[in-house]
Amino acid sequence: MPIDVRPDSGACELLVKFRLRAVGGNQRRAEGQDAFGVRVEQCADPRQRLRMTEMLRRMASEGATVVFSSHILEEVERLAENVLVIVSGRLAASGSFHQIRRLMTDRPHSLRLRSSDNRRLAAALIGQPAVFGVDLQDGDLTVRCSDLSAFAQAVPRLARDARISLFELYPTDESLESVFSYLVPR
Repeated sequence: MPIDVRPDSGACELLVKFRLRAVGGNQRRAEGQDAFGVRVEQCADPRQRLRMTEMLRRMASEGATVVFSSHILEEVERLAENVLVIVSGRLAASGSFHQIRRLMTDRPHSLRLRSSDNRRLAAALIGQPAVFGVDLQDGDLTVRCSDLSAFAQAVPRLARDARISLFELYPTDESLESVFSYLVPR
């Protein structure tokens, strides 16, 4: 009896489970494109994808090694602790995407800050050696810095000295998508 592999059939999850069990032992492998030529990204509806993600996480928590390959970087970022970035068939980077991003010292880090006075904070930050530039647009403050550690130490001190309250500070370029775009020449 042929297997129904239409996107709405639910067969993709069965195919993934079959492949995982077929490998056996504690080493299991699931790829974005399985041996039957079915792309998991295309055939899994959102509910199936969620179930598949939960299944893979459960397997990993039980000690299985799971290798997951996908071109949907957002999905990989949610699922994987460690990633291998392959560009043109070569290993370009490995580790958590946070580690990979921190090692990219040739690319300034981009951070968004929200404070009680973004204009005064921008003026104080621009004089710091680790800061490449500041952008104050529509009240939003974005800072580009070369040394994340030096920047992280300087910001609280500068804000305190200027009597500025910091409300929020978060990276704008620390995702697998941004890391991949930095590694892949366009």
